This record gives sequence, C-alpha cells and structure tokens, in this order.
Amino acid sequence: DCTFFYGFRPNGSFEEIVRRRAEEVARRKIERINQTMRLEGHELPEDEIESIRSKEISRLAGQTPRSLWNTSSDGKKEK
Repeated sequence: DCTFFYGFRPNGSFEEIVRRRAEEVARRKIERINQTMRLEGHELPEDEIESIRSKEISRLAGQTPRSLWNTSSDGKKEK
C-alpha cells in the first residue's frame, strides 16, 4: 500500500517563507522611499529606518500570504 506524490516541498516552514518574503519586500520598499528622501535632503537616521523596517515586516507578514507574492520584489503592487 502506497501513495504516489509528485510536487514541491518547501525547505522551511510556511511561516519562515512568509517572513523572508516580507523582509525582502519591506527592505526594497524602504530603500526606495529613503533614496527619495535622501535626494530631498531628508534622509532618516539608521535607527529610525530599522524601526520602520521592523514594523513593515510585521505588517506584511500579517497579511494574507497571497498579497506578498502579488507585490514585486521592489515593493510595488503588481497589476
């Protein structure tokens, strides 16, 4: 008695995968925003950037996972 299975199996937990994706999306989004602020002479201090990044990761990781993959890796929503 056996079951045939053909598919992909993640190398980590679902939570780890979602967290890594949230970190990537948040990092790129904040980099893009901070670059614009830097050009305008309003660059944020590193500790404030880290605080915002941490909050954004938590926010993104709390969303439905589908929404993380509907966002390009630069933080912009895909159409």
